Amino acid sequence: GMLNKDLSENIYSLTEGCTLQKKFKLDSSPDFFQPDLGIILGNCYKIQGFDFSNALLSNSQFQNIDFSGSIFENADLQGTHFEGATMKYVNFRNAYLDISHFDAAVLKNANLRSSSLAGAIFDGADLTDAKLIGADLDKASMLDANLCHADVHLVKNFTDEQKRVVYLGKCNSQSLLSAQS
Repeated sequence: GMLNKDLSENIYSLTEGCTLQKKFKLDSSPDFFQPDLGIILGNCYKIQGFDFSNALLSNSQFQNIDFSGSIFENADLQGTHFEGATMKYVNFRNAYLDISHFDAAVLKNANLRSSSLAGAIFDGADLTDAKLIGADLDKASMLDANLCHADVHLVKNFTDEQKRVVYLGKCNSQSLLSAQS
């Protein structure tokens, strides 16, 4: 599922009747470039298995979309809205997800290894079996997030306070507080 890009209009065709439009924003300062913004257009409920590796998609609006199996490796997704999105088996390895919003998103089996999640919001998100190895959770909000069986080894800036508010369902609540951090 590589993106079919129409260079003339900076529009990515994702699935039939569904496009991602790229908007480039250049500030008045010549040496300041704001990453391009991605705006989903049309009938985009499922964008499964697409490769967004290295994409510049900060501040995009991707609420309630099914991205299951898609790849966002090394992508810039800072400030992006994924509220209510379904993201099973999504690969976010080394992605920049600072201040992004994953409220109530389903991230089962997602790979967030070595990603930057500073200030990200995972309130009510399902991170069951997710891989968070080496991820940076500095000031990330995890209220009622389900981290059941998530791999949190070598996670950076994972505080006891964050561990206390996560929801572990039938998991042993000691598993996170005793996890290596």
